[in-house]
Amino acid sequence: MQVIAQAENGEQAIAAFREHQPDVTLMDLRMPEVEGVAAIGAICAVSEAIPKGYR
Repeated sequence: MQVIAQAENGEQAIAAFREHQPDVTLMDLRMPEVEGVAAIGAICAVSEAIPKGYR
């Protein structure tokens, strides 16, 4: 496994996901600005790899 991006808060995590579209994402649940759970929801909404029924 190779680290391709890191984020200090939820907003950065969402932006990094949009830019890199990784196969695996590890996320803290408690993050500043945007909580991890909310960031995961936003990532699922923009991910093309996640089937629509799971978004």
